[in-house]
Amino acid sequence: ASELAADLARFLEGEALRARRTGWPVLAARGIRRHPWVTLAATTLMLAAGFLVYVAAGRQVSEALRSRWVAEAAGAGAEGRWQDALAGYERALALYSSDTGLRGRKDEAARRIAEERERLTRQKDRAEAAVVYKEFVREMHMLRLRTYQPGWRLREHEFAEYERIERDAQAQMEKTGPAGDGWWVVGRVRQVLGKPEAALEAFDRGSAAEPGHGLCLVYKARLLLDQAIISFGMATSEQR
Repeated sequence: ASELAADLARFLEGEALRARRTGWPVLAARGIRRHPWVTLAATTLMLAAGFLVYVAAGRQVSEALRSRWVAEAAGAGAEGRWQDALAGYERALALYSSDTGLRGRKDEAARRIAEERERLTRQKDRAEAAVVYKEFVREMHMLRLRTYQPGWRLREHEFAEYERIERDAQAQMEKTGPAGDGWWVVGRVRQVLGKPEAALEAFDRGSAAEPGHGLCLVYKARLLLDQAIISFGMATSEQR
């Protein structure tokens, strides 16, 4: 009261007042002391609202990232870059692991990668097998050169060499799959060894493995023509 009276006297005399407006921290502290439960409820509501805003913002960010990663993965898949597509789907699934659609896309990308690896492996195996078949052809050519010598007859060791080439060609196809060149080698060996029916079977299997395989078609036609000529010759001899 004395401070109020002093301030009133100073006011009447035109002097500066010493009293100051109460600051908001003091007012807030007084309000908290007077209404503790209201303050607690208001604080709880503010925290809950802040948390909900944080969660909503986080979901928006996650959804934006997911959409971007899925779009990038789909674009990579359309271009055949399945490794990049798989990585994108895996990142998106890290945010939404329960998304069955994304999981299906990821499995599709993994399947395409496995198919591509298998295709490259088959391509490599075929390239290696082609080299092996060329070596078989070279060996047969060296054996065939002897047939041009006067008085040549197929000797036992040469017969065994032809049989080995046939076995090796079939073993190579068991490793790398049926091939036109492989069956052509088998057919030629059987033809040289006097097994025309078995040779025709080999040429047919070569054409089935690689439709339109030129050597199999040509040598099958030649063998059929030879058989027809022989049959015609035998029929003419019988008539005489």
